[in-house]
Amino acid sequence: MNFLDAENEGIQYTLTLNEDKTFKFHFFRKPKGANNPQENYYAKGTYTSENNLIFLMPMKI
Repeated sequence: MNFLDAENEGIQYTLTLNEDKTFKFHFFRKPKGANNPQENYYAKGTYTSENNLIFLMPMKI
């Protein structure tokens, strides 16, 4: 999902689920205003699914 404006301010995130039951997640947030720090987070690991729910198990780094 991409909610960034023309100045690349806002939120963007992606979640990729692979057939081998691994996932990658990326979250980026740049709030409006010069005094607000941007955030950039990544995660990867494995997942399982049960009853229309997905459970993410991130790897420890």
